[in-house]
Amino acid sequence: MLLTEKNANGQSRALTTIYLTIDDGPTPKMKDIVDILGDKAKATFFLVGRNLAENSSRMSGMDLARYAVEHGHDLGNHSYTHPWFSHQTIEKAKEQIEKTREPIETVYAQCGKTAPLFFRFPFGDNGCTYRIKNGKKDSIGSREHKQELADLLMGMGYSTYNWAVVDYAPNSRFMKPKAVVLTHDWPNGLGVKVSREYLDSGKFNLAALPHPAAPEYELQHI
Repeated sequence: MLLTEKNANGQSRALTTIYLTIDDGPTPKMKDIVDILGDKAKATFFLVGRNLAENSSRMSGMDLARYAVEHGHDLGNHSYTHPWFSHQTIEKAKEQIEKTREPIETVYAQCGKTAPLFFRFPFGDNGCTYRIKNGKKDSIGSREHKQELADLLMGMGYSTYNWAVVDYAPNSRFMKPKAVVLTHDWPNGLGVKVSREYLDSGKFNLAALPHPAAPEYELQHI
């Protein structure tokens, strides 16, 4: 999708719509990201359940999540403790998802809205992947477990999202209209930095993920 915006000289310039997704929050930096994005730019925050339960900062995890939804952003499920799903039984995987689903749905209910069912695997581990060990790829999981997890998530109504581009990479060969961009809500402010870079570039319309009519699996372009 291409939108246009007037530059300082009154000339129209094309903006490429991309989907900004931000993992691992909420941290206190989440509020900064929401404030930087302002009224026009939107994002989907994939949240970790145990971070939603955090109350040690001025704004609790639930407060931060509610602040994002109130400002037009969406929340997705990124599990409760951010484990490798190749090592989770189906029962444990379901528990990870449900324990995070409950507080997200509570936030949306408090805002008078219905929560979308978005999920992203921690580490991109869909049940059959690899880890780097001693400088070498170490395969974990299995195709059978990957299919079991896919069936579980689809049965729960979830759409799952991979990513095409990581952080600020406007010249990546994967940067195309409707690309899913991944960055992180980390205490070091990475998500704040990347969000600002995309806005300051003047090239992109940042959007939250669309709500599919039916569950979709492992999308990286919409």
